[in-house]
Amino acid sequence: PLIYLLSRKIKPYYSLLSGSFIYTLGYTSFGLDHNFLQLILSTIIFTLGEDLAFPAGYTMIAEISRKERVGTNIGIYNAFMSAGRSIGPLFGGYALSIHLSSIWLWLIVTIPGYISCIILVKWIKKHMVKDLLTKYWRSLVFTVL
Repeated sequence: PLIYLLSRKIKPYYSLLSGSFIYTLGYTSFGLDHNFLQLILSTIIFTLGEDLAFPAGYTMIAEISRKERVGTNIGIYNAFMSAGRSIGPLFGGYALSIHLSSIWLWLIVTIPGYISCIILVKWIKKHMVKDLLTKYWRSLVFTVL
């Protein structure tokens, strides 16, 4: 209910950006966990980001699609999301099999997430409202609280 109310108050682009950043923070914290309590905290952070980012992606696809192409475009988006979920464990399993330390593995996983957040900020700055930073930081603070 909290994420639902929050996502109704901020635009999908800001929800996607905030969620992606929190999601990536959650992944980063997984690499630093040493006990069960830290794992639970990382999972909570990861889940909050996921709950903000994923619905916003579907909303954005629906908003930018022509009416007759909404279903097709959401299907394509979902196909790429599913491909990423299936390829990720394949590469992760391979990295673990060559005895890559778990900290390095999580670092490799999170770098594309942070790069994606930077690209998304630049895209939003170029295409969205001029007071991006004020609204983004406000939405991020509300997300964390």
